[in-house]
Order: sequence, then structure tokens, then C-alpha cells
Amino acid sequence: MRSLLECDKELQVVGEAGVRQELLNLLDHTPTDVVLMDVNMPVMDGFETLQQLKKLHPEVAVIVLTMLDNAPTLRRMMESVAIGYLLKDTGKDELCSAIKLAVKGTPFISSGMSIKMMQKVLHPSKEDEAEQTKNSRLSKRELEILSLI
Repeated sequence: MRSLLECDKELQVVGEAGVRQELLNLLDHTPTDVVLMDVNMPVMDGFETLQQLKKLHPEVAVIVLTMLDNAPTLRRMMESVAIGYLLKDTGKDELCSAIKLAVKGTPFISSGMSIKMMQKVLHPSKEDEAEQTKNSRLSKRELEILSLI
């Protein structure tokens, strides 16, 4: 990852951490604009780590870099104030663009995840429709009419 990012002359990698406490210690001593982190982390998961990180270092933008390409994980991370959500198959150019946007405070979702979400909207599964109905204040018939509109 470091060598991939260092190919872009506008980016500088200031550190690497493998676990939550290592990351928090690094942030205490190293000025940092953006953190790339996975949801699946040893010791404490990415959700808890993100909440702790934002509490201690609210100025740091966090981009989630993960293999988890599902809407509930995306929603949970964005609700936990991640500014970006990238899949691990994201290309170098998109990754570097996401980091530059995060520095400016602009949210970013990888194109792969965006396409997946668009497909779910256009072609929802029965489970998606059931979940939408359960979480909606509209009746099933109202939702059906809305989708037809």
C-alpha cells in the first residue's frame, strides 16, 4: 500500500499501524490528515476503532478500505463518520483521488461500491424489499406505488 501511495507525488505516507492502540499512539505524535483503515482489525474491530479515533482525533479524515461490499457495513461506517468507503479492488488513481478529496472534507464511495448500490436500487432482491418495507413508514402498497413512479 505504501509503495502504491508513494507513486503520487502529492501524497506522503507518515506511518503504518497494525492494531488500534498502535494507530492511536501514532496519531498522538504524528500530524495526519487521512487514515486508511480496514473494518476487520485484530483486537478491536474497525467500528470501535473509528469511534475511538474520531473521539480523540476529530480532525483526522478516515477512509475505510475493505472487502466488505454490503450496504449495512457501508451505512454503519458512514454513520460512524468515515468520510470514504473504498473496496480493496479500488485502483490506484481512485484511491489517490479519494485521499485528496478526504483532505478537503469531501465524502467518497468507490465506484465499485456505487455501482453495487445502484444495482440494488434498480433491481432489489426480495430481502432488500422486505428490509425497505420494515424500515419504512410507508405501507407496502405505498412503497410499490412510489417505485412505479
